[in-house]
Order: sequence, then C-alpha cells, then structure tokens
Amino acid sequence: MGHVVFIPGIMGSELKIKDARKWPVMLPSAVKEISILKHPEIMESAPLLVYVKQFYSVIHKQFEKEYSKSYDFFHYDWRQNLLTTDTFERLKEIVEGKTDVTIVAHSMGGLLTRLFVKWCLQEGHSVVDNIKNVVTLATPWRGAPDALWKLYYGEPHPMPTVPLTSAAIMKELASTFPSVYQLLPHIDKDTQKDLVFNPNEDFNRYLHINEIVANLFDDNQKEMYRNVAKNFAENVQGDWPEGIRSYAVVGQGYATAKTIVTPVIYEKDHYYEKEKILMGAGDRTVPVNYALPYDQKTVCRYTKASHVGIVKDIKVINWVKAIIGGKEENFYDDFKHVPSEKFSGQIIKIACPVKVSVYTEGNMLIAGEAKDLFELKQQLDYITDEIDDSDSDVMDDFMVFGDTTYYFRDERENDVEYKIEGKEQGTASVEVIQYEQGDIAKVNIFPSIEVKEGMISTLHLESVDNMLLTVNNSKKVEPLTFTPEISRDKVKPATKASYELQYGSELMIEDKMIIQAPLKFITTFEGITQDEYLETRIIHNHKKLATINREFIIHPTPGPNEIIIYTVSKYGMIDEKPLKYTFIYDTDPPRTNYTMMLFSDKIQVFLNAKDDSMGKVTTKYSYKQEKNKNDKVYEQDPITAEYDNEVIKFYSIDQVGNKEIDKYLKLPNELTRRFIFISKFERYEQILEALGLADNTASIFANNREVSRQTKIRRTTTNISIYTIDGNIISLVFKQELDILWINHPTEVLSAKDQELYTFSFKIVSENGFVKNDSVKVKLVPKGPKLPPSELEIKYDETTQEYIGKFGTSIVPRNISEGKIQVVIKNKVYRESKFKIMD
Repeated sequence: MGHVVFIPGIMGSELKIKDARKWPVMLPSAVKEISILKHPEIMESAPLLVYVKQFYSVIHKQFEKEYSKSYDFFHYDWRQNLLTTDTFERLKEIVEGKTDVTIVAHSMGGLLTRLFVKWCLQEGHSVVDNIKNVVTLATPWRGAPDALWKLYYGEPHPMPTVPLTSAAIMKELASTFPSVYQLLPHIDKDTQKDLVFNPNEDFNRYLHINEIVANLFDDNQKEMYRNVAKNFAENVQGDWPEGIRSYAVVGQGYATAKTIVTPVIYEKDHYYEKEKILMGAGDRTVPVNYALPYDQKTVCRYTKASHVGIVKDIKVINWVKAIIGGKEENFYDDFKHVPSEKFSGQIIKIACPVKVSVYTEGNMLIAGEAKDLFELKQQLDYITDEIDDSDSDVMDDFMVFGDTTYYFRDERENDVEYKIEGKEQGTASVEVIQYEQGDIAKVNIFPSIEVKEGMISTLHLESVDNMLLTVNNSKKVEPLTFTPEISRDKVKPATKASYELQYGSELMIEDKMIIQAPLKFITTFEGITQDEYLETRIIHNHKKLATINREFIIHPTPGPNEIIIYTVSKYGMIDEKPLKYTFIYDTDPPRTNYTMMLFSDKIQVFLNAKDDSMGKVTTKYSYKQEKNKNDKVYEQDPITAEYDNEVIKFYSIDQVGNKEIDKYLKLPNELTRRFIFISKFERYEQILEALGLADNTASIFANNREVSRQTKIRRTTTNISIYTIDGNIISLVFKQELDILWINHPTEVLSAKDQELYTFSFKIVSENGFVKNDSVKVKLVPKGPKLPPSELEIKYDETTQEYIGKFGTSIVPRNISEGKIQVVIKNKVYRESKFKIMD
C-alpha cells in the first residue's frame, strides 16, 4: 500500500507564531499579521481542514481512515518562496524511510512537489527513489490568471459574500508573498498569450509578460517579480524522473476568468470604459489550458469540478485511492480523457464604481457590505449552514474584480430576484450573459442605471428569455437582448454631435471659450446599426452619465469644464476617438480675500482674488485717495498702511466683466497697536476684541500651533495668525523677520485611490514685502515614531514671487496615512499643514 502524503495549496495551511494563530483570521487588523514585511520568518504551520466551509476535511478524513499511520498532511508556510530549502528539508524527512510513497497535491502543492523532486535530484538525495506516484489536483502547471487578479485587484476576504477585509488590504498582503508571483502565468514560455489585452491606441493587442508587469504592477510588485518569478517557469518544466508515475486531475466545465481587457483611458487614472473580464472554461480559478502539465507522460483526467470542490469530490478521491492501490483502470470511464473549452450557464455582471450591496429575494446579502452585526451574522450563517455538505461550493459562485461583481448561476435556475442597494451616488451597469457550450449565446444588457444611497433596484429573472430591472421600486427597464455576431463584435461606432447654448453666446478670450448658460447637445452615430446601439455616455468633469436620448442638456459647473461624448455598442465597443469639449463656465464675480500683516511699526495688506474662469482678474483698491480719483490697480506688492483707523476699499473684475461688490477692510488704530506690541494683551480673545474679530474667527495659531481664545499669550510667541470665517488672514509678527503666506494651501484630505498631484504655493513675506530665500525647504513629515521626513521639490517663480510645489497620495510613502507638510527656513518651521489619506 505504501505511504500517502497530502500537500495543500496556497492558503491551505494554518499559520502560527508561538501558538498564536495568524491564519486563518478574518478581521483586517488580524489579517495584516501575515504580511511578509511584518513577519518575514517562516511561521509554524498546521493542517487547515475547515475554514468557513469544508476545505480539506473531506479528503483528509478519507485518507486518515484508509491509510491511518501511513498518511501525513504536509503543512507549510505558503507565503514563502516555493524554492525554500527549509520546506524541502521538512518534506524530505517525511518521505525518508518510506516505500511506495504517493504524493497527492492540490493546486500550488503540485508545483511544490515538482520543485521538491527537482531539488532532491540536484542535491543527490536518494529519497526521490521512494516516490512511486504523484497525483496533482487542479494544479496551475502553466501559472494561474487568478494570481494576476489578486495582485492587480486584490480579493475581498474571506470571500466576496462576506467581505470582512477589503480587497485593497488583501492586494497589499498578496503583494508581499513570493509564492503569489510564482503562480503567475508563464506566457513568455508558452502559448497562453491571451492574458491581458490593451485596447488603447498605443497597443491594441495582447501584452507580453514584461509589458503586463510594466503596466499593471507598482514599483514594489515589479521588484518582487524580478527577484522571485521572472524565470520561475523553467523550474516546473520537463519530465518526471523514471520510476515516478504522474497523474493530473483537471477541473473544467465552469466559466473561469481568463483575460483582462484593460480600461480605455483618456488621461491618467480616468477612463472611457473600465476593464472587462473574458471567460474561458476551467474550474472557476484555473482555466483548462493553464492546468495542463508541460510533460507528455502525465496521465490527465478531466472532470466538472471547481477549484475548491475538486478536493471534496468523492469520485476524484476514489480515483486517487485506486491509483495508490494500483487499480486506476477501474475508473477509466468516470472521467473525460480530453480537455474541453465548453461550459454553460449564466453570468450576472454588476459593475459599479461606487459601493453597492446585492441581496437575494429573501433579503440575504450575497455581495457587498453588511448594514449591521445582525446582517453580518446572516451572511456567516448563509455560508456555514451546510458545513458538512461536501458538494456545496457557494464560495465559487462569486467573483469580484475591482468594482465589478460576477455571480455564476446554474442555467436551470428560474424565477429568482436580486436586489441592488446603492451606498453612494454613481452609475451601475447590469448584464446577464448566457453561455452555451463555451460560446456566448445571448446577452441581456440593461442601460446604465443611476445609483444613490438607499436606492434599490431589483433584477427579476423569470427565465432565460424573460427578465426585468425595476429601478427605485418604480421605473421598469427591459434589457436590450441580442445574439452576438462574431463578424460585428469589433466594430466601433463613430459619434457626431452639435450643441447650442440655452441662452447667451460664446466668448473667446485668450484662446479660451467662456460660456454663461447650459448646453443642449444633439447626437447621432455611424458605424453600427440601431439594433447594435446601447447608449450614449457622457463624462462631465470625470463624472460619468449615460442616456439613450439623442438630445440632452448639460448644466456646467463653475470654472473649467470638460465634456466627453461617445457611443457604446451592445458589444461594449466605443468610438475610436470620443468627442471632447472644453470651456469655462463663468457667471459669478471673482472672490477677493486679504491677508493683513501687522508689524510693530506698519501694516501690510495683500489681496488675492480667485475666479471661476481661472483667467486674468483685475483687483482694484483705494486707500487715502483724493475724491474723484480712480481706484488703483493692485499689483504684486503689498499695500503699506499705517495704524490710522482708515478703510481700504477693494474689489475684483474678471475677464468676462463680472464685478465683485465692494469690500472694506478697516485698519486698526494706534491704540490697538500699542496694546498688541507694547502693553501686551494677556489672552488671545483680547486681541480678537481689539481687531473686531470676536464673531468672525475660525481658528487661531501661535507659533504654528492652534490655540483657543481663552489661552494665555506666552512671552516667547513670535507670530500669531488669525483665520476668519470668511477666508481672510490677519498675521501678527513680533520677533521674526519673515513669515509665510499660503497662496494655494496643500490638500488636507486625500483619497488613497487618487494618484493625481495637486499644486500648492506660498510666498515669503518680510517687512519690505515679498522676498526670495534660498534656504527655504518644504518637508513631508509622516505621523508616527521613527518615521523620517522627506523633502518635497519646490520651484520659485520670479514673476509671481511664489514658491510652487506638488503634493498628493502618489508621493506619500506606502503605509503612511497621516502627517504634515512643513515650510522650513534654516531649520525653523514657519508654517505647517496637516494631511490625511482616506480609504
């Protein structure tokens, strides 16, 4: 009978540190403990038999019952490089001294087995002669697209139906595991060339592995790939040694994600159309052609089974036991002997860039976030209520790629409902794709629906031919149904459009079009037929809209506007070159704010105007001017004034002619000056009273630290800045020669997904006006102990006398979520601004 060793796949062993379990766990804080960056050491391991549902318990119990002491479950730290000598040494200890050993390996365990045998041969270990059979189950011999999905998208954990930990966190963790990179497809060595298709103009073709790494991976991922996976395929190729009989069971018959079609991008981080996933046949995780061994001698058998279900399939387990007993021919007719690309069933595809939750008709949450603990418990019960049912594979019915959820249905299911509840505002698309024998037989695609918080849309599938989408419990939408024609699926539409203003006319100023009214667009299209038309899509300032109407009105937002218009066919094809319109919408006057610098002997006033047009603005003022004299034009230099209780009148006019109402700044008098700089106030509230700001103050900063009104003023205070509710600044300068004046404040709240860099700018102010100082630096200071600051690049503009820099999420070091930006001159901090990165 010999000895049997079972080797699990990735994530298939429990991991511990000093008996404290690190895997499996569910909550984000606990899951992060398995990061290689946090724990690079090889963790202790143990068999993982049940996790949420049956995992390896079925096959383990069968082997344990059948072979008793002649059976071992080989557990290992699956995060590590598969070429880890420590792992090989432990496996060698199990095989040593045994005869007629059969190694049964699931998924990545098959690759580990192949590497172990190769290591034994290279090191001259004779234990390889003890191995009689190797049986691999669902092993991705040519790599797995699923590994790329995990590195690119991540995966909700523990599964899409119970996402206790976000896909972003799992992506971050997977990116630290060498083993995940070693599971990447071997498309540079093989015929698996259809992994990633880039439809953009520079490519419009399938990508080579080096291009995939360059375009889809971040810098840390690229480095990891180069270090552990670039030539990994060579390690698992070739024939098994003489004396080892090899068998492979390959799962097939299910729709399996095979190809990414990358987004059609119109500028960095913005796209016309999001990525698409194309399906092939496989086991839901590994497509059939990726599961085929490289060698020609391995006996391959094919069965309809999912990646997880294959190790719970009694028919598969019985064949493995027959191989161990030398009677594999008894099961000759139980399996297919040739691979098949055929599969049938329905895929429900729900794509939405904002959060939604999906429920069954019994209000059971099957995708998205639970509302509360009660609903979370329902989710867990839904998954675990049949924990002893080895044929139940709920985990395999759902996949999440980015912000698209795929639900795989048995084609025999009829008369079911799914509710889609919005969590925030956005646009969602719903498709129901019918597959027959591996081909798309029918597509039911609904026009894009608006999603809002609390809005519920219900998808009712009465049968394959009868379905309806009810939006917000009222509006009923029927799908556009079509049978794909291969000869038409690559045809692109061409949109034509004209527009007219609802009133008024266009103005052209300095090559910029400025309008002051909504626009009515009239569109047509060419290239596709009316039956192939799905909808017209509009991207207005990065916000996506969709309509089936050929005429529509766009209400611009103040300032620069960009409108992109294109047509979408039912095949998902869009214009080669979508139409783009750029203009400035300006109906409001400029807004002028002042910064008043109080020195001991004079006052300096700086005026700063902003306008929706972002164009030239003229600011005018009057101070101690004779009657009937024209107001002066404000230039870059400050208005120098005295403590004379006079009033400065100011206003701004934009290039369209919108004039701001007159504003007035009353200067402090000599008595106020004496109280501030000679007699000294005791508390900040006294300064506010003296300056008339008691009811118009948002915040107070002393020496760059925020203080309250009741705080006592320290003798060591060198500067005080008062920020008013209406956006003005009053700065009191006591014992320093310079101060910093923000022109464009650094962005304080950033999105983790937003990779755009935003401009900040400031001026250095002295008693003599704006000055240049070669010692000025801007530092990014992360929050947390032992986190070193870094310096941001700034440039000085001689014309505006401003220092200008860029700041955004992309230049903040990884794992940093909070910190501050400091303006430093000769090691002294003059100004600082806090920032926070939100998920």
